[in-house]
Amino acid sequence: MRVAVAAACIAIVMGTGGAIASAKDRSSNVFSSSDGYVVTTYRRGEQQSFGSPVDCSYAVQTLGIDSIDSSGTRSVIASAGVERIDDNGIGYRSGADGEADLKLLFRSGADCTDGLIWVSTGLTAASLLPALTQRLERTLPLPVPNISPDPSIGSFANLGLWVAIDDPGVIIDRLTDGPVWAEARATLTGFRIDYGVEDAFDECTGTGTPYPEGSNDPDEGPCGYTYTQRSPDDSPYQITITSHYDVTYTLSAGDPGTLGTIDRASTPIAYDVDEVQVIGTGR
Repeated sequence: MRVAVAAACIAIVMGTGGAIASAKDRSSNVFSSSDGYVVTTYRRGEQQSFGSPVDCSYAVQTLGIDSIDSSGTRSVIASAGVERIDDNGIGYRSGADGEADLKLLFRSGADCTDGLIWVSTGLTAASLLPALTQRLERTLPLPVPNISPDPSIGSFANLGLWVAIDDPGVIIDRLTDGPVWAEARATLTGFRIDYGVEDAFDECTGTGTPYPEGSNDPDEGPCGYTYTQRSPDDSPYQITITSHYDVTYTLSAGDPGTLGTIDRASTPIAYDVDEVQVIGTGR
């Protein structure tokens, strides 16, 4: 029972999953019903907002239906904007238009401010997956190319190209909202190279094979291409590299799953090719 503590926290916090309003311009009436106690409250319109991810403890804030008329309970009801209390003493209020109701929880911990907080009853760890996916689509590392001959130098017709990319390692990203979280683990599985010529592309596994320095090998690499014509004047070939990430997830409830493949494409790389034919050149 945290009514006494909660009543002392009436500078109630803005929190993940919704905003708790002040007691200003607020009045409440409590009456019993078959669904428990109903609180009719005038509440100004409020906009729900997501806060910064924090690692805190969340517990259901019971209001004590046997002491519904106590000053402490009434203070919490009026301050937090409780509209309904169920048979277990849990407080609720309506969500925004078309959204799920909100449940009153008590938040505490070293990494957050103690106090009451409203959390959507529709909030689950699984409900975070679309937002987590969108974030990964924006933030997973772009491919860092290793191209030989180097694009800053260009190449020659009939000299093979070698393409590899840097290993980004395993990327772990966690999205937290109130008491729930979803964590993704992304692993590079391969990449695609588009060479800027119609139907010229490769699908490569892993990070590819860099050009072996000093080999003087004129042929294209395992992931590579041989341009047979020079690039047009003032219009170099445009090479695009797209990394493929296999993404799995774990939820705070313990459920694992997969988000499938997420791609991240580089900006086009300008690549000049000249007509001079060179055999057995160093790089």
